[in-house]
Amino acid sequence: MIQTEITFFFPEVTTNLEPILKQMGERMVRSVQMNFERGGRPAWPAVRSGETPLVLTGQLKGSIGFRLEGEDTVVIAPMTELPYARIHQFGGVTHPTVTVNSKKFFWAMWMETGNGMWKAMALKSVGTKLNVVIPPRPYLMFQQEDIDWIMGLLGNSVIMEDKKETELVAA
Repeated sequence: MIQTEITFFFPEVTTNLEPILKQMGERMVRSVQMNFERGGRPAWPAVRSGETPLVLTGQLKGSIGFRLEGEDTVVIAPMTELPYARIHQFGGVTHPTVTVNSKKFFWAMWMETGNGMWKAMALKSVGTKLNVVIPPRPYLMFQQEDIDWIMGLLGNSVIMEDKKETELVAA
């Protein structure tokens, strides 16, 4: 499963962190969902069809959630196993096989868009393996404003006995 973890190191914290970690998780889920709404932050590479990347069905965006692990970690990740989540985050090459149904789809897309790429794929024989390169479109990203908000929340909420500075580590 693909995920992003935020682990906090608090020396001798005297406060129950669960409510704070839940607030952070909610904030980070909203931030990741905003990445989808804005087509990436920074912008993702365009798709050939001209549509906004990663929003065709909304399943990936809708699957983003968080869970707490232990007393100091928030995990932001797709909460359902989506086979394409990893390749969209990191990019890669996939080799789908042309089927009768995919040929129908390719012809329909060619008719709708006039894009020769769809016609070329529709003319491929059933059983042909395609070579599809998917560029990385990192959606599990946090913005500096999110980090600043978290640090403000921690500064206002956590009482540390030794007054050491709190570190935020995104893994």
